[in-house]
Amino acid sequence: MNSEELGLQEALELVDQWLLVKDGRRLKETEKILFTAGWLDQGYEEAAAESGYNTGYLQSIGPDLWRTLTYVLGEKVSKKRLKKIVETKVSKLSHNVHFPTVVEVDLDQIDSSDLVVLGRRPPKLSHYFGYKPELAMLRQSVLETQCIVVVGQAGVGKSSLASKLLESFKLTDEEDFEMVIWESMQVHESLESLLKEIFRCLNLDPYSCSKDLSFQIRELLKTLNQKKCLIVLDGIENILIGDSVDNPYGRNEAYRWFFREIIEQNHQSCFLMTSREPFADLSYAEESGQSVRVIDLKGLGRDAYAFLASQGLVDKEDGFRVLIQRYRANPLSLKLVANRIHKFFGGELNRFLECDTILIGEPLQRALKQQFNSGLWTALERSIMAVLAKLSQNTENILFYNAFEALKAEKEYISMGEFMSAVENLCDRSLVERTEDDAGQIMLSLQPMIKKFLYRHLSGIIQKSLAA
Repeated sequence: MNSEELGLQEALELVDQWLLVKDGRRLKETEKILFTAGWLDQGYEEAAAESGYNTGYLQSIGPDLWRTLTYVLGEKVSKKRLKKIVETKVSKLSHNVHFPTVVEVDLDQIDSSDLVVLGRRPPKLSHYFGYKPELAMLRQSVLETQCIVVVGQAGVGKSSLASKLLESFKLTDEEDFEMVIWESMQVHESLESLLKEIFRCLNLDPYSCSKDLSFQIRELLKTLNQKKCLIVLDGIENILIGDSVDNPYGRNEAYRWFFREIIEQNHQSCFLMTSREPFADLSYAEESGQSVRVIDLKGLGRDAYAFLASQGLVDKEDGFRVLIQRYRANPLSLKLVANRIHKFFGGELNRFLECDTILIGEPLQRALKQQFNSGLWTALERSIMAVLAKLSQNTENILFYNAFEALKAEKEYISMGEFMSAVENLCDRSLVERTEDDAGQIMLSLQPMIKKFLYRHLSGIIQKSLAA
């Protein structure tokens, strides 16, 4: 074997075998990530960004890996010297008749799938946690439902879940879909823009604004009935540019018609959408028994414990439970706060918790600003958020009826029906939480991050809502 021909994958497989012979174990996932970074001369931050692991965590385990490889290779290994040392060892061994010419490869690392994703590139998932029941539900749903909407807060993992779904199809010999298209709705505000891309991916006659829209949609649906396709529309909330709840689509009203067509017309394909905002018309279609399913993604649940451990934190004195409760098991929030704990507290979780503060990362702040400032909010919904923020200064959970009475004191008149409808909309957005106490009474509360965001960024809007 010529060392000049040695690639990353070959090097990984060889070192994995040498470690098995020398130490009786295989390379761990994190060790493979660090090995790859060293081989490609990547920094820890770049490796963390690509893998999903915390930068501080990778830095903390790096020295152990280099010591292990020093033991295995018989020469002092560092991140910078790794590639040269492995290539030199391979070059020496290539002249030995006992050098293994066949490399053992784990079967679960072989991707024999021909599944190709057209359009945009889905998120890369080197590091994925949780949502196994949701993934199983989603996998079954896309095979038998024409439209699916995964709804949840920013950072909760909607896009990652959809990307994991595609990976699950690659790991099976079954041909569930003939074609997969992934589109980011940040670049397709208008229906025409989206249709041009879908038509291009399906090799249809180019979509044209000068041609009859209904005819072209019929041709599209005919193709989607002949070919079983999965079309992912990531971040569909971007098309909601209306100025009120009664007019959510605004000049994008054509999307409402398009969704109705893909739901009501017969075809064997599926449109999978992710959104921070619920779609009232699609939810109503699901309730009416049409081929629609809405999946509400709430957080990692108990898998958040393993997620925090993967970020290099150590659970002491119930610290993980406190973090998970504060950030509602939102993976992006937990990742961002874990990074800050490493950067400013040396990885000491309890020292951070003693500060009794709530961190809101910049990506989440931008998402919340966009969500709160959209025209889809009614004055009543803004007033409810303002009242809950005011009441929650003294208690975390507020009795449903007490919140109603406090709102009535701020407003001249509000009916219970209007109040219930507005609260339900806020709960659907994951901005207000609804629980029951031991006596069965309904309680309303704000997530700690939402509460802090209201205090810090929306004090002016809150005052205007109360005065409206």
